[in-house]
Amino acid sequence: MWRNLHSIFGLAAAVLLTVLSVSGAVLATLPLADTLRPEAQTLAGYSVADAIEIALLHNKKLEIERIKVAPSGAVLISGRQYGRGIKSNLNLQTGKLAKEEKLHPIYAIMRDFHRSLLLGFVGRSAVFAGAVIMCILCLSGIFVLVRRMGGWRLLFSPIKGRWPERLHVLFSRLFILPLVITSVSGAYLGAVTMGFVPSGNEVPPAYPESLQELDPVLPYELDGLKQLALNDVREIIFPIPEDWFDVFAVKTHDSNLFFDQFTGELLSSQPYSFAQRIFDLFTLLHTAEGLAPWGIVAGIAVVSVPAFALTGFVIWLNRMRSGMGRIRNNSAAKDAEIVILVGSENGSTWGFGKALHAALAAAGAIVHIRAINDMRAAYPNGRHLIVLAATYGDGEAPQNANRFVKRLRDLNAHHLMRFCVLGFGDKSFPRYCAFAQEVDQALRASGRNPILELADVDRKSAQSFSRWGHELAEALNLDFELDYSPPKPRTYQLALQNKEVFGAQLQAPTAVLRFCPIAGENGCDFVPTHNAGDLVSIYPKGDARARMYSVGSCAREKCLEICVARQDGGVCSTYLNNLALGERIEFHIEQNADFHMPTKGRKPVIMIGAGTGIAPFAGMIRNNMKHVPVDLYWGNRDPSVDHLYGTQIPKWLAGKFLKNFYPAFSRVEGGGYVQDRVREQAHNIVHQIRSGATIMVCGGAKMAQGVRHELEIIAVEAGSSIAELKRSGRYREDTY
Repeated sequence: MWRNLHSIFGLAAAVLLTVLSVSGAVLATLPLADTLRPEAQTLAGYSVADAIEIALLHNKKLEIERIKVAPSGAVLISGRQYGRGIKSNLNLQTGKLAKEEKLHPIYAIMRDFHRSLLLGFVGRSAVFAGAVIMCILCLSGIFVLVRRMGGWRLLFSPIKGRWPERLHVLFSRLFILPLVITSVSGAYLGAVTMGFVPSGNEVPPAYPESLQELDPVLPYELDGLKQLALNDVREIIFPIPEDWFDVFAVKTHDSNLFFDQFTGELLSSQPYSFAQRIFDLFTLLHTAEGLAPWGIVAGIAVVSVPAFALTGFVIWLNRMRSGMGRIRNNSAAKDAEIVILVGSENGSTWGFGKALHAALAAAGAIVHIRAINDMRAAYPNGRHLIVLAATYGDGEAPQNANRFVKRLRDLNAHHLMRFCVLGFGDKSFPRYCAFAQEVDQALRASGRNPILELADVDRKSAQSFSRWGHELAEALNLDFELDYSPPKPRTYQLALQNKEVFGAQLQAPTAVLRFCPIAGENGCDFVPTHNAGDLVSIYPKGDARARMYSVGSCAREKCLEICVARQDGGVCSTYLNNLALGERIEFHIEQNADFHMPTKGRKPVIMIGAGTGIAPFAGMIRNNMKHVPVDLYWGNRDPSVDHLYGTQIPKWLAGKFLKNFYPAFSRVEGGGYVQDRVREQAHNIVHQIRSGATIMVCGGAKMAQGVRHELEIIAVEAGSSIAELKRSGRYREDTY
């Protein structure tokens, strides 16, 4: 609901809000301009009586009728001098009067335009509607932002997605608070202008009268005015000459005060009504009059509105363009034996859906594909239902799949197709593939039987999609392969400078590869920005599909380091293990900030991995310049042949880059697995968790599952849980 609301109002009012934001940004500079005007001055230390005395003593024949005090410090005297009416600014230091400076024409025009678009009542109505819409956009934007980022706790986590989405989220995080303030205050002032709510100024204050007629007294000799600070005052209205009933009326920032003109006694103090106080507060927040710093902040914030409109439109346009589109050989729904349903927020899942559709069609299947929300009430020839379901933000359904449960109820219950669900998501979000899980559970609850168990694809992994495709082909008894990669981003090339091979004696070689800048044609003479824990997608020669590996270096080392275990039949792992020194690789970096080593403070870090899962930890430990206490738990097979970084670990320990090392080797006497070491050190880990430690796990999914089981027991003993540690960013996984 919130996303639809945000999109509808944003698109409908984009032009109006852009126009209002530009005029508002110009007016936001007025408070700063006022402080630079000649009449601006400091009022501290002056009383009302002081100002009156300075004006009267330095200006002969001056009869003051009214004094207005502006937030900038300008003191405007209205009255008569030598029989002529005057309106002049008083210089408190010299006592001289200077002609009142009029508002610059640009500000005058912009103010009228901002209030009514120069269209009278119709314009005021449009401006009021624009302010209300801006409030709706801010409110809905907050909900959309929180859900997109994965909850309040992850609100300021690294931003993922395409450039318009990243910019839209960045602007939201920077400007949402001042935009809420300016839009709410603008909507309130608009409601006052339209007569929907009172301003509090409808009823004038009750004027008292002087108690008795006495001899005239010079105003600056009155004690009441002497005790009233000038910077607390907005306006002073003098009594009418020769009217002994009249009084001094003073408007302060919170009340109306009335003083006897003969004695200076305070006759009445009338605080402003609640409505008037609210009106004054919102006026101050919206105009920033007297608050130049807030004016600058508000001005910068409203300037972001056109950027919001542009990025929001591009996001919407990308979403529209990245739908199903035209698909070749898409069989009619009534004929289809296999139905593919796709739920995608930004369109990337459609690429996988189209690849699956093409592979099934090439294998001879009669297959139909459509968005989840476009699910038909019946597929008379359907035998298999395949759902590709992306998860949006904090476990939400994509916009084209948010009616899945209702559509499922409409689907012919007497024709129960077998099904399978493939979830797409990002493991850095706490509710990874939550929507896919919801779909799988709903289909099971409907009485349908699964073809395959629920599977998932992390960060659009081509390898995971291909593995799932192999299982699906076997289950459907069809001959096809899924060989799909998302559109290729900008790539770089580096050359292999160093190669160290382990485990060859076990017929399972693992290579530690270090790539460095190269010169010449198509070369890259720099190392792209990255940190240990990021991911690198490498394209084997002659293969358009990238394979992803954890990065074991930082850009400051001026190299790119990875660990690669050769897999039987593995195209990329074989390619990388066979590389000769000097050969180049083509790659691109994917930021993985949720698996970076904590940078704040010196609380302990527990690193747990097996096999090539040591790679990111090696880079983190090498760059542990703060000497944060790090314990490394790592397992492999035989220390004599596959002890990755075996020569460097003693140096890390000696240099205090690493505090403790707990190895586990499965093929030696008395050996074990890494989870065994974790269990043995349970007491220490409990203490570290209580001390605020962060736990990081990297390696195969099976290993991670075993480690997670041990850590769950340990976390409970420490008064926490894995779920709680995840929510607070203290349990981080990078598994494959």
